[in-house]
Amino acid sequence: QEDRLCSQLTAVQNVTLVLPGSAEQYKEQIIKDFQQFGMDAAALALPAARLSGGQKRRVAIAGVIAMEPEVLVLDEPSAGLDPQGREELLSNIREFHRARGTTVVLVSHSMEEIAKNVDRIVVLSHRPATVKAIHDLGALRTVPPLERRSRPEFQALFNQIWEELDVNV
Repeated sequence: QEDRLCSQLTAVQNVTLVLPGSAEQYKEQIIKDFQQFGMDAAALALPAARLSGGQKRRVAIAGVIAMEPEVLVLDEPSAGLDPQGREELLSNIREFHRARGTTVVLVSHSMEEIAKNVDRIVVLSHRPATVKAIHDLGALRTVPPLERRSRPEFQALFNQIWEELDVNV
């Protein structure tokens, strides 16, 4: 997922650029969305060229959220982020999902990321991609994300998924 921001515009200007109507009608909600995604007021006033990679990623996601999609598809949203930035962003995405009820499709090659952040796992085949299996996390949904991977039932699911991926490691 690339940020595709105009480097001379601020975060708010970048987001309002793609929305219909005047920027003013969206500004308050956009600022709330940024705050929900961990952006502080000082960062919002900076041109995109001066934002960190994690901040740019948050601006790009906020731009999509501002369009109020029914389904939010995020392709490797934490790629290239440091561990703390990755956890913060994924936590923000989980909170967004809880608060708004928007369906979030998280595409990732990281089982660690998947283990902590999803309710359902869809395993795809290699090209051409077809659905090989769908796994509902069931009771694991109620387990705090950071504890999931240590549970025996998750370990069994993890092993099953590796078998379905047919990865020779």
